[in-house]
Amino acid sequence: MALLPALPFPGLLYFSVMAFAVGEGIFNAALGALVFIAAPNAAQGQVQGGVRLTGAGGQRGGQLYARLGPAATFGTGAVLVFAALALLTSQRPGAQVQAAD
Repeated sequence: MALLPALPFPGLLYFSVMAFAVGEGIFNAALGALVFIAAPNAAQGQVQGGVRLTGAGGQRGGQLYARLGPAATFGTGAVLVFAALALLTSQRPGAQVQAAD
């Protein structure tokens, strides 16, 4: 993915996304198996839930969901996506970024 700015080819983007997806799938499966092996039987649900919660950045999202409901988490996600989109579209192609001294 680091090559995408230098080589903006659609094929490279598709390959990068596929490689990331496969790696993420393998990592999540292995992590789940390791947690299953390490956790005591009585605490399987708590441990698996805790691992998934921290892996998804869910502590803040979980608090937001619990206090304000599902609309707050989706709304926050939408705001973050639009902020990222605004940053991406505000950049001019070929513009040089000035380093702050």
